[in-house]
Amino acid sequence: MTDGEICGVTTELVAIDVSADIRLDGAMWTPPDTPSDTAVALFHGTGAAFYYPLLAWLGPRLAGLGYPVLSLNRRDHSQFFGYFPLHDA
Repeated sequence: MTDGEICGVTTELVAIDVSADIRLDGAMWTPPDTPSDTAVALFHGTGAAFYYPLLAWLGPRLAGLGYPVLSLNRRDHSQFFGYFPLHDA
């Protein structure tokens, strides 16, 4: 698939507040037409981010095929790196 084939895909930066001191950042790619009933969630491994090149490449291409796609950082990432008890989730 070429970049011309993903024309019309909407990219939006998102932030989800999961508690008073934890925010998860990510990107949402929305298909240009009526989206599929199936959505795709992309999560990186340790040491990466929601904008990791593979995820940034894959997200819009899957959206171009009709799937809404969310790439999201985990709660132990970026400025929130560390350990959080499960009850904070």
